[in-house]
Amino acid sequence: MNWKNRIRKWLNVDILEPWNWADAPEVANLREDRVLDETIVLNGNNEAHLLLAPGVHLHLAGTLRGNVLGQSENTIKITGEFHGDLKCEKLILIKGAVVKGQITYYTLVIQDGVFLDGNVNTVIPEDFVNRLDPGRKR
Repeated sequence: MNWKNRIRKWLNVDILEPWNWADAPEVANLREDRVLDETIVLNGNNEAHLLLAPGVHLHLAGTLRGNVLGQSENTIKITGEFHGDLKCEKLILIKGAVVKGQITYYTLVIQDGVFLDGNVNTVIPEDFVNRLDPGRKR
């Protein structure tokens, strides 16, 4: 394993994109808050708060102003603009994406040419902390 892959593995940064949004329905110009129970592609100008059910993924191809909360095993792929609070397990930022606000993620995949503005936080898993400091008291 070369040094780049070792660093990516140690930092928990995934360089692969395992999710396919090809069969996901497209939704545009969303104006009401909703709970998503299926994977979607979000286009157009959207102003809503979204709650993602476990295992549901979101591809933001348009603009979203609002909050997105992923409950578990959620992947959010952003190729457009996001303004607000975002919490998810895996965040994929593609070249040209604009993300402003409070962002919390477990795994990040990012390309060059992404604009981030605001507070960006990584959720550090408990097992990773225990590997760094096995004698740590809980």
